[in-house]
Amino acid sequence: TTLWTSAAELEAHRDLLRRHAKGEKTGATDAELWRADKVVTATTRGETGEMVPAPFRFSFFAYANLVICAGLLRPDASLASAAFFQWLNQSYNAGV
Repeated sequence: TTLWTSAAELEAHRDLLRRHAKGEKTGATDAELWRADKVVTATTRGETGEMVPAPFRFSFFAYANLVICAGLLRPDASLASAAFFQWLNQSYNAGV
């Protein structure tokens, strides 16, 4: 999973890909290069290269939706509760 990737790990993967793109001998296997590409793609914004905060990565989507769905499906939900969880759901989807 890419959920717990730190900034240092991301930078190491970026460096590996940069050196490979320049043609330097990195000693990395194809699997390591694919893994580095997966981590960089999944944890950064494509247009800016900024690291995406963990709660807004797609690898966190299922965990976040457990809480949201539980709130939306509560049988005794009040109007305020239903409105809050609808707002939370839409806000989270916009963030992801």
